[in-house]
Amino acid sequence: MTEIEVVENIIKKYTLDNLNEAETRFKIIDEILEKYLKWPKDSTAVEKNINGNRADYILYDKGLKPILVIESKKNGVYFNLPSNYNSGKNYQKIQLEKLLSDQNIKDAVFQVKEYCEDILCEYACVCNGFVWIIFKITATNKKPWKKLPAIVIRDLSFFRDNYTEAVNLLSYYNVTNERSIQSQIGINKKSYSEIFYPKNNITAYDTPVNSNPYANSLNIIGRRYLGVIPETDSSFMENCYVTNKGHYDKLQKNVQGFLYDSLTPYFKNQGFRGFTDDKEGGAFGNKIIKIIKQENLDNVMILFGGRGSGKSTFLKRFLFHIRPIQIDMHSKVALVDLIDSPQTVEELTSEIWSRTLKEIDTDNIIEGERLRNIRFV
Repeated sequence: MTEIEVVENIIKKYTLDNLNEAETRFKIIDEILEKYLKWPKDSTAVEKNINGNRADYILYDKGLKPILVIESKKNGVYFNLPSNYNSGKNYQKIQLEKLLSDQNIKDAVFQVKEYCEDILCEYACVCNGFVWIIFKITATNKKPWKKLPAIVIRDLSFFRDNYTEAVNLLSYYNVTNERSIQSQIGINKKSYSEIFYPKNNITAYDTPVNSNPYANSLNIIGRRYLGVIPETDSSFMENCYVTNKGHYDKLQKNVQGFLYDSLTPYFKNQGFRGFTDDKEGGAFGNKIIKIIKQENLDNVMILFGGRGSGKSTFLKRFLFHIRPIQIDMHSKVALVDLIDSPQTVEELTSEIWSRTLKEIDTDNIIEGERLRNIRFV
């Protein structure tokens, strides 16, 4: 029996029956999933218990991550769909919020949404055997979840008359390999198959932020093949340096939010000041220039920031790429990077002084003195 014949048999056999929930599942949904959409049994769980609740179906991707939860209602539960949305078509997209005006749909949606939240599944489906409504239970960075479009299959004729479209949308292969549901609702995650959020809520100053499990490995690869950014790489600084950190740029399109470095009340009371990089060094750069011009040589400035916030890159860009003329006129620059240095007091002290002298001695004064001493002796 072909896939289309499977659907034709279902339509002929069960359309007029008043099926209960179990019969709806076994006689219609099972047939569609297994024989038509080719979902293997080891990628589906039936009547899965979730925190005391029962999910009718959970569909898993190849990594056994929940990808779609289906809630089946008995055929007698009527889903009243808007008739002004191309009601002559058996497949369309309708904003979920409009569908929720029907109480039966609303009850089913919120029931399956709770199941999804318990197992961290983003997509759900409610089905009475003939009407299928597929939707995203979480918001994107642009729209609340109720404002997103839902995929509405009005009746089983969709599977009979639109085989290619049905398979491209809901088959095991296309859902797990082509991210077909994600591409139709919300963000297309084909290019972003896994998005890591370090923290959804920060409730205290010392709330830990979770590390991406790939961070250490990727850091090693990045340092090995990309290396430390050279302070003299003007092309990189001009084209790749980011100052707005997510404000008004394309990074916002596919992320949930940003974590920003900010001062705690303790640091503010101690006289620390926050600043924003305005491409010219901001208040921090202005303070350096002021100190140099006034020759306040007993000043020490410390730049604080979270790991990966861009402290080193900011300093390299300020001191070597956009270097103000006052720095050239009144100072010598020594950039001593200790990230790979031995972390003992004696070795750090020795390295700081030796590398500082080497950086500021652009006229080889020290080396000249040594040569003269050798000749004198």
